[in-house]
Amino acid sequence: MITTGITVRQMLTPDHLQARVNTAGRMIAGGGLPVGALLTGLLAEAVPIRLAFGLLTISAVIGAGLAGWSCLGSRPLAVVSVTAPADTPDTATPAARPGASSALPASPGQGHSR
Repeated sequence: MITTGITVRQMLTPDHLQARVNTAGRMIAGGGLPVGALLTGLLAEAVPIRLAFGLLTISAVIGAGLAGWSCLGSRPLAVVSVTAPADTPDTATPAARPGASSALPASPGQGHSR
């Protein structure tokens, strides 16, 4: 789930804003951990532990469901297309270069008999 969210965020973010958006996401996620731990501790002190685990499980399932629903149902994700960059002459495979043979050169010691 986390990997999918990061992937979608990177697909939708322009290249020049990648660092800022990724940093903001990490700050929000990291900052939420202590707050969640505090709230969970207070909940566990206020109600029986089984009820606390039950409430946390229900909230996690609801949160995951809402996240999945928002990702699958959003219009911007339906139109996102990722294309591979075109080969440049420097990075093209030998078969893609005009006039180049696809045969690999022999390594020293290969193909030679003594």
